[in-house]
Amino acid sequence: MPLPSESSRLRSALDDRVLGQPDAVQAVVDGYVRWKAGLAGIDKPVAAFLMLGPTGVGKTLTVESLAEILHGDARMLIKIHCAEYRHSHEIARLVGAPPGYIGHKETQPRLSQRRLQEAQSKSCPLVIILFDEIEKAHPDLWDLLLGVLDKGDLHLGDGSSADLRQSMVFLTSNVGAREAAGAIGYCPERSQNAESAARRLFSPEFRNRLTAQLTYQPLSESQVRSITDLELRRCSARVRQTRGVGLAFRESVVNCVLEDCQTPSSSTDQSVATYGARPIRRTIERLLELPLAHMILDGRIGPGDEIEVGGKNRALTFHRRRGV
Repeated sequence: MPLPSESSRLRSALDDRVLGQPDAVQAVVDGYVRWKAGLAGIDKPVAAFLMLGPTGVGKTLTVESLAEILHGDARMLIKIHCAEYRHSHEIARLVGAPPGYIGHKETQPRLSQRRLQEAQSKSCPLVIILFDEIEKAHPDLWDLLLGVLDKGDLHLGDGSSADLRQSMVFLTSNVGAREAAGAIGYCPERSQNAESAARRLFSPEFRNRLTAQLTYQPLSESQVRSITDLELRRCSARVRQTRGVGLAFRESVVNCVLEDCQTPSSSTDQSVATYGARPIRRTIERLLELPLAHMILDGRIGPGDEIEVGGKNRALTFHRRRGV
C-alpha cells in the first residue's frame, strides 16, 4: 500500500486539530502544496487568506496548528494583534520609524528580515504571519498590506526591506459575526452576512490581492462534543506527562462540562453558541484542572495514581486508585 502523500498527512493533522471546518483546512493545505511544489512564493507571498467567522470556531487555531505541524511549535509564527494598531502613528512599530523621527533607533520593526528568519525552522523555511482581528487596525495598515500582498516585500523605516515571498499570510476578522450570534450549525445566510460585511469593510483592491476568503461556520452540537472530548484528552496527556497521574473519564464528564458552559451565568453569557469553543477550555480549567491542582499540592494524589473522573450536577467527581 502506498504511503500517504505529504499533503494528505498535513490535511489529516489539521483535521485532527481543527474540527468542523473542512473547506478552510483544504484551502490552507492547497496553498502549502503549491509552495512545496515550487509554484508559489515567486513574486508575492505564498498565499494570503482572509478568515471570517464568529469567535471560537477555529480561525486562529488553524494558523497555530499549521505552525505546530510545520515547525514543531505553535508559537513559531509572527502574530500581529491588530487592536494594538488602531491609530495611524502606531503602524511605525511594524516597519520602524524613519531616520530623523523620535524613536528611530528605539523602535525595532515587528516585520524585519531578522524577525522573519527567526520564524523559520530547520524543518521548514515557510514563515507564517497572522494579523489577528484585522478589522480593528487603522486603515493605513490595510494600505500597507496592499504592497506586501502584491509584491511580497515590505519597505522599512530605515530604508531596508523585508522579503515576505516565502511566507503565508493569514488575516482573521469577526466582521459579520454579530448577525450570527447565538447560532449553532451551518446556515448559508450567516455565511453571506460575513461575506457581505467583508465587502463593505475592505476595498476591492485589498480583497483582490487575497488568495481566498475563508468563511468559518458555527460549530454543530456534535462538533462541540468532539472538541470537548479532545480538550479532555489533551488535559489528560499534560497531567500524565508533568505529574505522572493518569485520568480516566466517564461519559458523564463531557455532558457535565457542556451543561456548565452552555448555561449563561448571571452576569455574562459564556455559552458555546456565543463564544464557540472558548468556554469549553475555561470550564475544563475550572472544573477539572483546578481541583486536580489542589489535590496534587495537598499530596492527596501523586505519581502513579489513576484517577477516575465522573460528572454530576455540573460538578466533577474524583475517585483515586493509589499507584503501586
